[in-house]
Amino acid sequence: MCLVEVNGALAISCAVPIVDNMNIVTVSQRLLHAREAVLEFLLVNHPLDCPICDQGGECDLQDITLVFGLDRGRFYQNKRSVDNLNCFGVLIKTIMTRCIHCTRCVRFLSEYTDTFDLGVIGRGNSMEIGTYIEKVIDHELSGNIIDLCPVGALTSMPYSFSARPWELNSIESIDVLDAMASSIRVDVANNIVIRIIPTLMETINEDWITNKARYAFDSLNIQRVLTPKVRINGQFVNCSWATALELVSNRLFSNKWGYLQAICGNYVDLTTASYAKKFFNSFGCNNIVYQYSSEYMPSDWQCDFLLNYSMEQIENFDIVLLINTNLRVENPLLNSRLRKNHLNNKGVIYSFGNGLTYSTYPVINIGNSLKSLMLFLQGKYYYFNKLFFHSFYNMSYINNQNYANHASIGLIIGQQVLFRPDAKIVTDCLITFTRRLNKYYLVNKPVYGTCVNYLGYISCAELALYNYSNKKNNSISAISGNSFTYHIGTEYVPNKIPGDFVVYQGYQLPDNHKEIDIFLPTTTHHETVHIYMNIQGRIRSTKVALASPNTVLPNKEIFQLLYIIKNKSYLNNLSIIDQFYLIMGLNKEIRYDSFNLLYNIIKKDLLTKGDIQTPWILYWNAVYGQKLLNISNRKTMKNTVFDRNISNYYTSDLISRYSKNMSTTAVKTITTSFSNKINNTKQPWE
Repeated sequence: MCLVEVNGALAISCAVPIVDNMNIVTVSQRLLHAREAVLEFLLVNHPLDCPICDQGGECDLQDITLVFGLDRGRFYQNKRSVDNLNCFGVLIKTIMTRCIHCTRCVRFLSEYTDTFDLGVIGRGNSMEIGTYIEKVIDHELSGNIIDLCPVGALTSMPYSFSARPWELNSIESIDVLDAMASSIRVDVANNIVIRIIPTLMETINEDWITNKARYAFDSLNIQRVLTPKVRINGQFVNCSWATALELVSNRLFSNKWGYLQAICGNYVDLTTASYAKKFFNSFGCNNIVYQYSSEYMPSDWQCDFLLNYSMEQIENFDIVLLINTNLRVENPLLNSRLRKNHLNNKGVIYSFGNGLTYSTYPVINIGNSLKSLMLFLQGKYYYFNKLFFHSFYNMSYINNQNYANHASIGLIIGQQVLFRPDAKIVTDCLITFTRRLNKYYLVNKPVYGTCVNYLGYISCAELALYNYSNKKNNSISAISGNSFTYHIGTEYVPNKIPGDFVVYQGYQLPDNHKEIDIFLPTTTHHETVHIYMNIQGRIRSTKVALASPNTVLPNKEIFQLLYIIKNKSYLNNLSIIDQFYLIMGLNKEIRYDSFNLLYNIIKKDLLTKGDIQTPWILYWNAVYGQKLLNISNRKTMKNTVFDRNISNYYTSDLISRYSKNMSTTAVKTITTSFSNKINNTKQPWE
């Protein structure tokens, strides 16, 4: 359809480069007839399914036919019929008779996802898009071929026959299921989320979103709690908000608890974390932690828990070193950038940690234990000279000023590293290592990048939520005594000791919810504005797409009510709702200005101990040698072998596990290459 006249000849404009002395005509009677002929050829076997097609109203073929189509049909033979595919599970509906063989889906799966299961079979009138062997295509970005398909051959299965595009209200928002905070469009009909599709954001997610972001919205109506509940004799009983808040306040304000702690979940936003911090600080309590916190919480510097690399930098690194992370299941969109790096820049990816056999690019696994990582950082590891310098055997070459002209190197560590008991010493070693690498061009190179899985971790780190008073025993499952524990959207409630009191604030029942004493229902991220900081340090916020039920409250209003009850502010002013923001005074806690990453990196570098001219090996032994020796010899410490990553992408968090779409897909992928490569592959070190 992009035919033009070039020097009197018809040519396809998207395939002809511009050169000198070209006479190009884009509109003429000849071109109109040619485009009509092309369109008529496309419609030869295309069925007249517009009245029942889910693509109706958004179909490119409809728009083109309106402009270039004939006013009558001239095809009188029998139209061809093609069998539908059964390779996408419950996510993608296929009606292959409508396919016009544009091969966009084939190209996306092969080039962008490294999935070669879909291809062109046959020639001429027998040409079809199909699978060579019947199997489930289980890539985490496979749902994007729905947006690529210009006709109704590939449509969303959950959206099928639900609504027409002109019946939907569209609200641009963000995805909160991973740390990228991708730009999405939420389509709503009758106050129900009908579908979610991506919107363009080149610096974050381009035109793509993950399958979780696209299909997991159905979980918001499953296991949803709409009224406050109190547990009596092991059974949950509905109660009013006044009763629930009175029970919480009586126990919380009585000071009869022996231990007080608040635990934040994966989807806690900056506003909620800020309100929780202010509220519990008013009791003199600093025990406000992320649900998987260890003894180390990198909250002093943003560059400790952010990616620190732009997407453009990731696509242009010559060498990338992954430390205990499998980006394909932890952050598929970030993984796609490394895939582009491999294809376009021929970047080489190395990995420390579990064997990355389930990846979309070649990965060289060079170690699986902390010992191998530390030997590598000291320059004593076998792969070190191959990785960086090819002909040098120690780190002394870093002091050569010509190093700035060599390959650009990116380090990305996984979130699992931050949960290790020895996380502090590991990250300190990485900081010192990258500081040496960036000696001569610190302005252009950040310290290192951290691939955080969830936005809630960034919120807790940004607001420095850390268990200060119980550093010796910071495990959230090891709270003893007459304790009061306040969960904010966590995924799991640990078993409690008799006498403990557990309050849960969220919108879905967590695992082991039988241990909860009072449940306070809240709004979802589609029902109120939630402010997050994504993995790049960008402030992103959701938008109100749905009207929330009358029986639930936003997270911040619950803390506001508890704060007012604590201070008895209602005695002086009955219109307490109008006084929320004035009483709490929390609006200054969140910074909306952009983050100056360079300033923090330089400042941190200046505060790092040690002289930059000190030879590397001597400096290493003096600062970290004894600490590493103690760590490696500590028998009571957790195994130094890096943990495995997410076992199944589709059930890795609470929202996904409650999603019918994700659970069904997870079952279908058990017998595919996913589970075989992740769970059943025996690695050389095992």
